[in-house]
Amino acid sequence: MAVLSIQSHVAYGHAGNAAAVFPLQRLGIDVWPVMTVQLAHHTGHGSLRGGPLPLENLQDVMSGLEDLGVLSGCRAVLSGYLGSAELGEAVLAAVRSVKAANPEAIYLCDPVMGDLGRGLYVKPEIPGFFREKLVAEADLMTPNLFELGELTGRPVQRRLDLFQAADRLLFKGTKRLLVTSVRLPDTPEGEIEMLGADERSFWRIRTPLLPLDPPVGGSGDLTAALFLGHLLKGNDMGQALSRAASSIHALLSAVEPGSREIPLVACQEAIVNPPQVFEAERLG
Repeated sequence: MAVLSIQSHVAYGHAGNAAAVFPLQRLGIDVWPVMTVQLAHHTGHGSLRGGPLPLENLQDVMSGLEDLGVLSGCRAVLSGYLGSAELGEAVLAAVRSVKAANPEAIYLCDPVMGDLGRGLYVKPEIPGFFREKLVAEADLMTPNLFELGELTGRPVQRRLDLFQAADRLLFKGTKRLLVTSVRLPDTPEGEIEMLGADERSFWRIRTPLLPLDPPVGGSGDLTAALFLGHLLKGNDMGQALSRAASSIHALLSAVEPGSREIPLVACQEAIVNPPQVFEAERLG
């Protein structure tokens, strides 16, 4: 079982593929990482050094994998931050190549665009590209609450907004959805939620809200990878949500005061055996 993970990469710390590859491997899943951007560290540390790799690099890597005849062994494609619409088109071409070789393969699109309080931090064409191209192609999307609003064209401010926005994405083609960083007026004080959705049901999980100051990088990349990994291992939506959220909470709880990095290696046991398990609630 292998996952093709097309993402940015940082030399120091954990974001993009540096947050996704090791957790998937720790779950026993082979990973074929393809880098789109190489940076010294994630953006939370300030000024950036490094930059995007040539688009031709992704295309050449995919050609090489096709020449090897291994794409039929790829169970899933995972993509994250897109620096341009042109890169998005290349990712979409890679997804189609994998699915041509293995029609059972799935595509998880993590629509990295922004966050509450920060707004958008991608090029202006990226939200439209996600809405017009990738929503219909993705088998699974993992937006945060802000990104869900961008994908549907309406801010998500109430519980009803959340359910309606999830339904809208499912109607447009996405088969399964995980919404992260959910905090609404009726969310219990001191908690944070994730919502899972497919054509049959909604699932919700709540965990304690951790006072991470400064914010850490890579938590969304890590969440997408863990959720995908648990689905590939045969778990249903509720089980995958429970296991991913429990590991995320344990890893974020272990962040050192003042650090901007998740201690993935030092606390790797939490990836496979989190010390506290939170159960997902099926809403219907």
